[in-house]
Amino acid sequence: MEENHAKSRFKRVCVFCGSSSGKRDCYTQAALELGRELLNLVYGGGSIGLMGFVSQAVHRGGGHVLGIIPKPLVGKEKTGETVGEVRMVADMHQRKAEMARHSDCFIALPGGYGTLEELLEVITWAQLGIHDKPVGLLNVDGYYNYLLTFIDKAVDDGFIKPSQRHIFVSAPNAKDLIQKLEEYVAVEDEGVMRLNWELEQSQQVGFTPLQRPEIALVNATRQSFDEVLEHHTELEMQLADLGAIRAQEERADKAQKEALEAQVKGLTIEKEALAVKKEFFTTEKRELEVELEALAARKTVVEVELDDNRARAEAEIKRLKAEAENAWDLGKEEFLMSSDFDNLCVKKSLAYFECGFKSCVAQFRANCYPDEEHPAPFLSVARALEELSDDDEDVDEGADEGASGDKATPPNSPPQ
Repeated sequence: MEENHAKSRFKRVCVFCGSSSGKRDCYTQAALELGRELLNLVYGGGSIGLMGFVSQAVHRGGGHVLGIIPKPLVGKEKTGETVGEVRMVADMHQRKAEMARHSDCFIALPGGYGTLEELLEVITWAQLGIHDKPVGLLNVDGYYNYLLTFIDKAVDDGFIKPSQRHIFVSAPNAKDLIQKLEEYVAVEDEGVMRLNWELEQSQQVGFTPLQRPEIALVNATRQSFDEVLEHHTELEMQLADLGAIRAQEERADKAQKEALEAQVKGLTIEKEALAVKKEFFTTEKRELEVELEALAARKTVVEVELDDNRARAEAEIKRLKAEAENAWDLGKEEFLMSSDFDNLCVKKSLAYFECGFKSCVAQFRANCYPDEEHPAPFLSVARALEELSDDDEDVDEGADEGASGDKATPPNSPPQ
């Protein structure tokens, strides 16, 4: 975009547009797009509607903005904060003259009666030869189609010369329109007298025309004045550029300062938060130390209780062991002197005898002793028992009674 601005032949562009935004978003978008394409702007000085959008877009892009507004319209078109430089003039005629004097070309956005009047007047001035500055019509979404049809109708019916049909250009978007204006070549019509701008203006306000020599002197003086004014305008633009750069630097410095202040504030808050955390952890540490001390004291008490309980348990174990040993000794002596012990001994003896007798019989049979030598009755345990002496029978009966009665149970061994 800066490269396009550097190559542009227009130092300042005058934009005619409405103080209303219209009912469609495409008009606002067209105004913003046009503002981004312009380096320096001359406009009607309003802060609302399309005038506000285009001026703000140029200003945000770092361009110089010059607004010219009649004092009676300040309350209607200028509401809120304007951008750039604003100059107040007496009336609408002075407004249009100042806008034309400070501009190198003209562009019309969609608008109402005022926009049409300004557009048609600068086209008329070009037709009359008062200026040869390019005039462009931004035909957003066909807004000016009927106006273009009307002009074609006027050419067809002989009210406008065909050669003058192209003293202005039109395009549907800002980029194409700027390109056409850059390539525009003024229409030369020998049939139209080239009027002097200053003389035309003096006649409009009612002055008597000067004589030819005086006109030449006035024109020379005016030319010199215009050169000085042009130089002054260039200086103003340079100052405005420097002011814009300075303002941009100030905004950057302010933003950086605010960022640093926010960072310092954030660090301060973080420091305070860390201090709060530190105090919290310190308090928690103290509480844990107190709790640890309490646990250590409790541990000491528990250890003392454990030692005491261990000593009591060992003493009780010794006492119970001694009682068990005494009880075993007493029970053993009583058992040895009881009939249960005698019956147990008889029973064990008979069991041992029967087992030995059966072993002998089994050995005889294994050694192949015949029945003639050792008949079966001889090898009968029952017969052997019948042939025992009377004393042995008494013992056997006692054993049988002991075996058929309650079994004798020796006392339990003492615990080890």
